[in-house]
Amino acid sequence: MKHLWYSAALALWLATPAAHADEDAPAPEKKTEITDEDAKKIAKAIKDINSKVEFGLSVGLRVRTSEETVIADAKILPTDGTLRAKEADRLDTVVSVVFAAFPFEEVDWLGFVANVDVVSYGPSGGLNTAFNRSVEGGIGLAWRPSSSFGFAGTIERYTGRVPRDGLAIGQPVIVRDQAGVAQPLASIDIDDDTYFQDESLTGLSLKFVYFFD
Repeated sequence: MKHLWYSAALALWLATPAAHADEDAPAPEKKTEITDEDAKKIAKAIKDINSKVEFGLSVGLRVRTSEETVIADAKILPTDGTLRAKEADRLDTVVSVVFAAFPFEEVDWLGFVANVDVVSYGPSGGLNTAFNRSVEGGIGLAWRPSSSFGFAGTIERYTGRVPRDGLAIGQPVIVRDQAGVAQPLASIDIDDDTYFQDESLTGLSLKFVYFFD
């Protein structure tokens, strides 16, 4: 009788799949299923995010707060050979592409803004395309009293041309020819990197913003 119990217990153990499983074998992978309700919540969250991000164009005034001597134009006077320069305006007009986010539901008229400058204009420097040398722009706060327009105040980073060290305004520019003889420079170009360089500048800007629907 005892042998019959042993035989039945052995047969039951052999018939159990867990008895043959490797203890070190990895556990079966659990699959995460997304229900229709979860999918609707995700779609709503994406829609809410998109509805709070606005794109637009802005035009505004920008004032330079940096103390560097920024040059708009330079030339050598033919009468005495001295370097003369026209300083760039501290205040100019700038047109920008604007990206704004309004994440606050209770105060949906207040948000954050980032802008990329496209073109700027100053009386002394004329029209200047911002993408000529670098990507310029700023970040700040936006106020949107209407769905189609608003205002923004930003801190701006952009570039300007400044004289290199050793270049003195009002003095002759002395260079050496191939023979090593020193002589005054007869002409100069502000775009010549030998005598001028791009300098990173800081400014403040107040913009009127038009938001695309």
